[in-house]
Parts: sequence; C-alpha cells; structure tokens
Amino acid sequence: LQVLDISSNMIYDSIQEDIGIVFPNLRYMNFSSNHFQGTIPSSIGEMKSLQILDMSFNGLYGELPNSFLGGCYSLKVLKLSNNQLQGGIFSKHANLTSLVGLFLDGNRFIGSLEKGLLKSKNLTLLDISDNRFSGMLPLWIGKMSSLSYLYMSGNQLKGPFPFQLQSPWLEVMDISHNSFSGSIPRNVDFPSLRELRLQNNEFMGSVPGSLFNAEALEVLDLRNNNLSGKILNSVGETSKLRVLLLRNNSFQTHISEKVCQLSEVGLLDLSHNKFKGPIPSCLSKMSFGVERYDRVMSLDAVFDLSYITFFAKLS
Repeated sequence: LQVLDISSNMIYDSIQEDIGIVFPNLRYMNFSSNHFQGTIPSSIGEMKSLQILDMSFNGLYGELPNSFLGGCYSLKVLKLSNNQLQGGIFSKHANLTSLVGLFLDGNRFIGSLEKGLLKSKNLTLLDISDNRFSGMLPLWIGKMSSLSYLYMSGNQLKGPFPFQLQSPWLEVMDISHNSFSGSIPRNVDFPSLRELRLQNNEFMGSVPGSLFNAEALEVLDLRNNNLSGKILNSVGETSKLRVLLLRNNSFQTHISEKVCQLSEVGLLDLSHNKFKGPIPSCLSKMSFGVERYDRVMSLDAVFDLSYITFFAKLS
C-alpha cells in the first residue's frame, strides 16, 4: 500500500502505535480533519518512503518523536496544523532533508527555532504561525536560501526587523502579531517580495521609501505599530501595490498626492493617524472597491500543488 487517505471523516480514536510497521511502504498518508487523539506514533519514523503526511485538524497532543523527525528523510510535505502539539521542534535529531513544505501552525509549540531545520535545505514554505514561539529569530535562518513563503504570525517573537531574511527568493513574509520592535532598515531590499505583513508589532520610525518602489510588492500591511514620519512621498509609477494598510500609527504629515500613483490599489487604509492638510482630490479618480485580488499563493494552493505533483509522479 502506497496511498492511504481517510481524511474528512468522523474517526474518534488514537493512531495505532505500530502504523509505521504495518504500512512501511506508504508514500502518501492523509489523516486530516478527523477527531484523532493521542500522540504521534514513533513508528512513523519507519516509513522511509513517505513523501506527504497530513494530520492537520485533529486533537493530537504531545511532542514530536525524535524517531519520526529523524527517520522520515523522504518527507517533502508535513502538515500538522491545528492540533494541540507542544514542545520544541527541530533539535539536532531532525533529519528531514527532503522537506519542501512545513505546516505547524495552530499548535502549542514553544521555545525558539533550532538548527535542525537547516538540514531541510530545500524548504520553500515554513508556517509556524499561531504557536508560542518566543525569543529572537536566529541569524542562521538567513542561510535557508530556498525559503519563499514564511508565516510566523501570532507568536511571542521579539527583536529588531529580521534583516537576515532579505533574500532574492522570498515572496511572502508574515511576522505580524508578535513583539518585533525598532525601525525598518532604510536599505531593506526584497526584490521578489509580494506580501509583507508587519501589523500588530512595535515598530517605530519612518517607513523606507524603497518599500513603495519594490517591483513585485502587492500587499503591505503596517497597521497597529508606532510608525511616523513622511509617507508615500517616494511612490513610483511602476508600483504594483494592491493593498496598503497604514491604520493606527503616528503619521503626522500631509497625504502626498503621489498616493494617486498607486494605480493598482483596491484597498487603502490611512485611518487612525494624525494626517493633516487637505485630502488629495486625485483620490476620487482611483478605482477602490471590491476588485478581485488573487492572493500570491495561498497555503492550501501550495499544498494542493504538492498533491498534484505527487500523484503525477505516482501515475
């Protein structure tokens, strides 16, 4: 047996402890959206051919077994979202060298990211949002050169703007709802970035004009910080921004008429600031509203793409 999918049922049980011995040749295993309880069996580490594992949306708890993290070296997609898993992750025992997508969001993981993650050199998507991770982001995370989608919102992370994440390949960075502080570096450079979500942190100071000239940037969310200074003065005519959210900061300048150069913007929020002077008349010519916005690539889209690729190879 190579494919086992019992997802989206109403199975109330624990996962049998010897499942990795019973099904040693599984390549695809989907137990998501059930009511499984208990811990993840350590015998899953015996599944040396397993490429996709989805146990999301269950009631699993406890720590990730070292034998599992060390034994499933063929695993490309691991999705454990929305359980009650806890403890630290990716110690030196981790050996998930083939990992491309890692979804750990919506659990109770604690501590900081550990260097075991560096062994996943092909990791493209990392989602650890809505957990209890704390401390500063390690400098070594900048060495993950394949990382394109990074979701870390809803934790207790702190420290300065993570400059080490500047990469030619990063497309989405969401570090919202944490305790990051300080200023956004003036020389910040994300040539491929499409979404930057920094809302609900403690950033202060001015917003670098380079952000508004980033060639690929479509979503910029800076709500609920303490940012100030001039804003929108360096907007370029080539900007692709579709969503610009500046609500609840400390901007005090005039609203520059250059805001009207954001020809693609469908959603603009400047509320709860201290702007002064007239509202630019050119705003009346902009096409705000319910224009359809295709998110860069949703997590589910990335995951579904992995499914498609897997079954294409299987057939």
